[in-house]
Amino acid sequence: MMQRFEERLVSTAIPLLENDIDTDIIIPQHALITVSKGGLGKGLFANWRYREDGSLNQDFIFNKEDYKTSEIIFSGDNFGCGSSREHAVWALLDSNIKCVISTSFGPIFYKNSILNGLLPLIVNKSDWLVLKEESLKFTTLEIDLVKEKVVYQSGECSKEVHFHINEFDKKFLLGGKDLVDITLDYSSEIDSYESA
Repeated sequence: MMQRFEERLVSTAIPLLENDIDTDIIIPQHALITVSKGGLGKGLFANWRYREDGSLNQDFIFNKEDYKTSEIIFSGDNFGCGSSREHAVWALLDSNIKCVISTSFGPIFYKNSILNGLLPLIVNKSDWLVLKEESLKFTTLEIDLVKEKVVYQSGECSKEVHFHINEFDKKFLLGGKDLVDITLDYSSEIDSYESA
């Protein structure tokens, strides 16, 4: 069973603003140390997070102390493009990232995210620019998947940005069931069909 996405996620967002972050950047080939979903977090953004001697690159935003508990990445356009490497999604989840916000995603990465419980949240460019400023100010974002909105505090005012997600994808994330679990829900129907 995959991890269920909670109806509300409250976190700061790591501003990783580059465009076209492909799956080989998310987890490079040399970091593909397992075929299981666990243990891949240490390879996440390995070429950016670590220096050649293996020490942490303290200049890379992912390594900053302020973002150690962040569960959201705020990214530029076309996040997760490139190969169909499902390990990229596994590495994000293994690092406690539950949502990536962008204007667009690689289509295979998007589907892999849904199937593994990671929310690929798409906003339009004008809303992206607003949220970019908030992420750079270390503002806490509240993602409400049911109501399809991102809420943030700006001064004394609460503001929100709306997004849209396919209804099936939303139910899939909130249900916490992978494709095998969903198939097993139809066990009696399958048995009846086989018997007939």
